[in-house]
Amino acid sequence: MNILLLSTYGTENFFNRRMLEECLFFAGKLRLENPYHHSLPLQEPMFSHQFTVLRSTGINYDDFDLTLMKYLEGLPIPSLNPWNEHQIFRDKANQWQWYQSHRIPHIPTALPKGPDILNYIVENFKTTKYVIKTRRGNQSRGTWLINQNSSLKTWLNYLSNSNDKNFIVQPYLNFRQEWRVLFIGKKSWSFLKNSSDNHEFLSGNDLPFVHKQAPAEVSELAVKIQKNLYANFFSVDVGLTSQGPVVIEVNLISGLEKAEAACKQNLMRELLITIQTLRKERNS
Repeated sequence: MNILLLSTYGTENFFNRRMLEECLFFAGKLRLENPYHHSLPLQEPMFSHQFTVLRSTGINYDDFDLTLMKYLEGLPIPSLNPWNEHQIFRDKANQWQWYQSHRIPHIPTALPKGPDILNYIVENFKTTKYVIKTRRGNQSRGTWLINQNSSLKTWLNYLSNSNDKNFIVQPYLNFRQEWRVLFIGKKSWSFLKNSSDNHEFLSGNDLPFVHKQAPAEVSELAVKIQKNLYANFFSVDVGLTSQGPVVIEVNLISGLEKAEAACKQNLMRELLITIQTLRKERNS
């Protein structure tokens, strides 16, 4: 098993370190490369790898890593998740359009542009509490809570005057519970991320996961998303509201640290077994 891991982080990163450790268990080879340190066409030694895993977020709005992935897939060197799925799910505005086209219950979303955007948001979101997010976030960095329509107007005017289109606006929803469903190949694990007992804005990012069976409505929504994705490793974050579940985010470069700690299982080994299976299927 020869894996090309494309990441902007080194082995200090938990995922990268765990993949290196488990590759040794399989007597495999792992080559860790920063995709932004390369150009096309690639040098010959990179062609020898049998599988590609992308772990970059694109938060710098430079999609050369996806161009590189598309190039590798065309050689063909298969990948864990296809480049075009990464292109959709690394951007919250693209995610929102994907949810709409597949009729996935989601958080109402607006792009802050156009002269009537404030009236549209106030009339349709029916709240005075909003969240402004960068279109490409990273562990909730680039997220602001807005408490009044007047404050929202100030923000929208600022974004309009600066011609900054890299933000979305959503209503603030105080979820009763937040769940994560992690998919590795055909298997899944569910984790409680946050509940109304301890819910504060962004507080769930510092809480450990609790490994437990998700409510049926959460699992059904996550499986519906899985059936419409051409991806083999991703997580679905779901929030429970009084009207039912909504998807918060689909993440194709999901972390494993909290998940492995919660379920006390070797999820990285599960991932490498999935990669082995996929490689055999595509070579047959």
